[in-house]
Amino acid sequence: MCTGLGPGFDAAFFVGYHGSAGTRDAVIDHTYDSRVIAEARINGRPQSEGSLNAAVAGYFGCPVALFSGDAAAVSQMHQYVLPLEGVVVKEGVSRYSARSLHPSVARARLREGAKRAIERLENIPPLVHEGKLDLEVDLFHAVMADVCEWIPAVERRGPRTVGYASDDYLEVFKLFLALTTIAGTAVVGPSR
Repeated sequence: MCTGLGPGFDAAFFVGYHGSAGTRDAVIDHTYDSRVIAEARINGRPQSEGSLNAAVAGYFGCPVALFSGDAAAVSQMHQYVLPLEGVVVKEGVSRYSARSLHPSVARARLREGAKRAIERLENIPPLVHEGKLDLEVDLFHAVMADVCEWIPAVERRGPRTVGYASDDYLEVFKLFLALTTIAGTAVVGPSR
């Protein structure tokens, strides 16, 4: 989701996001892969897909100026960057059910939100992680942690938890993506 993001971007708009895995009243709650990641934390603080990606943008000095999705996802993102422009386009009822705005109303709200975001851009800071970063990932199955700990510098921290530390966020993020991919290959066959 961050492919192509790098130096020189003035702002990012994240549209169509979901709440993190386990979030109540979030439609299709997940953190990157709903079959793999139960929770991801940086320095002990739970992360969402939005916050993980916003920190990639922040690494390059780019603020996430507009963030849209269901009410739960927008609320979570405001915990990381309070002044960003949040646009709620649906209210989650359960993981697979929502009260959505009519598409024409949602599009109008997104256009209005985008305009406000650009007008207020100088007051929306990028999400930047500084200093030592400790990534912990809780996986759904112990076998996933088994294969992830084969990666050099990844530590087994619990039956289903692995961790990695660095002072470079982009390195942490890329390692998170690798963990997600590798862990996803560990369980083959039907879900139980």
